[in-house]
Amino acid sequence: MLSMSPIEAKVQSENFFLKPDSYSPFGLTDYKRIVGCIEPRDPQGVEPGQHKVVVQTAGGAAGEALDSALALTIDNKAFVTIEEGLLHDNSKRQTTVFGAHLRCAFIGSLPLVLGEMANPSEMTVDTVKRWSHFFSRRELVDDAATNIAEAASRQLEYVRSQNDMGAALVRKIDSLHPEQAKTRDVRGKNTAQVYVMNMHPLVGLDRNKKRGDPSTIQRIQGYHDSLAASIGDLNDAQGLTGRERGLRFVGMLFRSAATRTILTQDKLTKMTFLEVRAARDGLQIVEEDWM
Repeated sequence: MLSMSPIEAKVQSENFFLKPDSYSPFGLTDYKRIVGCIEPRDPQGVEPGQHKVVVQTAGGAAGEALDSALALTIDNKAFVTIEEGLLHDNSKRQTTVFGAHLRCAFIGSLPLVLGEMANPSEMTVDTVKRWSHFFSRRELVDDAATNIAEAASRQLEYVRSQNDMGAALVRKIDSLHPEQAKTRDVRGKNTAQVYVMNMHPLVGLDRNKKRGDPSTIQRIQGYHDSLAASIGDLNDAQGLTGRERGLRFVGMLFRSAATRTILTQDKLTKMTFLEVRAARDGLQIVEEDWM
């Protein structure tokens, strides 16, 4: 069989992510929702039909740990590392299992993402403004933006000082729930040219809905960020002060926006940006114009 061309792969991916049937309610493991990364490739070792529908956020557990570290650094007026943020966050989540994966672009690009958060470009700023309006939290975002940027700058200095931090961070994430096999490698090469922001709080990407032979399924790719569900999951966290929860919300918006900027800024003309929204008849999927 002839391999699929990049253009064919993009068309197949667009068709998949534009279908409402490609999204399903979140799955559970041990009565808990799973938080994973926005990774476009399918995990290795999971057969079609067996994929969990997970809450996807930039970096998975590492991204949530960063939000926690930034909020604590601001709230405590003392620097908190991303590893410390991970442990603190894990202690507050009773209904969530956090995951990570090997070859994670977010962890590998963490200095770039932090640099973008510390000194956001126009694309990131515009994105955060739009989302802050969508979630009716513009005043909160405006009040906390400078503090988030300063905390991200301090975190950037720390990350740059560490050797092989990514592998160590993945091991630490995996150790949080040793009974769960969460950390896996992914299949094939990242060829994603679709980026989906999911603003529906109750449904996520259902990888089981992909159709075709194994080669075709592997080429159907798209970054998928469950932003609304991630915010809902944060709201369910126990033991957070109102200030910490608010700072984490703002950090999450900047992290998601900065990650999208870093991953797409050099190929905007090649990318298709989609947004999933709630609608009276279920789901509405629209294309965003970033050119």
